[in-house]
Amino acid sequence: MQTVTLLTLVIITGFLLKKEKSPYSRIIIGSVFGVIFFSVWPLTVFYSEIHKLNENHIVFLYGIFSILAITISLFLTRIKQKSHLAIFALFFFLSTTIFTMTFESEIKNKIAIYTGFFETINPASHKQKNAGAIRQRKLLSKYNYTITMNNSWQKKTDIGPHYEYFILHDKNNEIAEFRPKCFATGNISLPEIIKNIKHSTRVNKIQIEEYCYSPDKTTYACKAIYSNRKKQIKRIRWYSMNNKSNYGVELDFVLLKNITSTIKEIEQIIRSTKITNKSTKNYHCLGLAEWM
Repeated sequence: MQTVTLLTLVIITGFLLKKEKSPYSRIIIGSVFGVIFFSVWPLTVFYSEIHKLNENHIVFLYGIFSILAITISLFLTRIKQKSHLAIFALFFFLSTTIFTMTFESEIKNKIAIYTGFFETINPASHKQKNAGAIRQRKLLSKYNYTITMNNSWQKKTDIGPHYEYFILHDKNNEIAEFRPKCFATGNISLPEIIKNIKHSTRVNKIQIEEYCYSPDKTTYACKAIYSNRKKQIKRIRWYSMNNKSNYGVELDFVLLKNITSTIKEIEQIIRSTKITNKSTKNYHCLGLAEWM
């Protein structure tokens, strides 16, 4: 649909500027509209979605972008060296499109960071109360992150060593399950992960509370809390990425019983998470996956 709209605007602009018979002018006009509506406009829509702008703002911006494209096209098609300009415009369009498609998630994360999408308050504020609590915790060191957890968590595996998870018991009854996973931040931006979660929970009529924040100057995180109709927490998903790393971490908790001490333990695990600044590709980093 976007391609059809773009071609229509290019043809209309060519007739308006009386350049419909000039192949170089058509290339210039098409390249200008291509840069604006294939590279700039999708990022503008992303900005409007994460900051929840209403539809009137989006329609207004679309009109502004169309007028801007026509104005630039009018200016460029009046330049005499149309053949050289057409080659440059086409090259600029292709290179810009390839760049934005290749680094789309990184660009979107930067937009979210620098436009104030992430709050500066850390909601996972639970702290350990004494040195004894610290001694009772064990370190889990993985490919691009480390976390500490209570010694009561028992390690399990599904189908191999890279599919490990942990369970927590209370008097021989399983009360919680926990699965840590890493993910490449280049695959999808953090706001889009939360958007997809909200969409899936809306379809399944699940209550969810989500917020995104910045624990420090280089780390950005989002937390999604699933609740039932009785306001009991049933699942907590926490995503975090380091601005200087190619990787992030997902911590996925399922609560089989709503116990306050378990929720505090989850908060402590979240607080303890540290992402390392690895920049090389690691084939052991699993993709985002749902529970088995």
